[in-house]
Amino acid sequence: MKQALAEARKDGNPEHLWRQLARACEAGLPRDAIEVYRLLVEQAVRLANNHANADAAGMIRTVGHLNAPLGLKLEFDAYAEDLRVRHKATRNFMRELDKLAKK
Repeated sequence: MKQALAEARKDGNPEHLWRQLARACEAGLPRDAIEVYRLLVEQAVRLANNHANADAAGMIRTVGHLNAPLGLKLEFDAYAEDLRVRHKATRNFMRELDKLAKK
């Protein structure tokens, strides 16, 4: 799987392949899955539409679930706060983050 990640980074791939790779990494390589999801979140937020914002929120939720068993809650909290700071002008994305915080 590490080789697949390295190749994906080197060659670039369509988004759907990155998503497949992230899902494939979740069980055995959760840190790698987290890295890929974080990249995909940034891409989604840049699209700046409601569907992409909701999609980003779903991936952020997945990142949180992957962080928990690794004992990385503080890291996840810092990540979520960083997203809030960097994307505060994106009101609809902020709403999606607020929904996540309530769950």
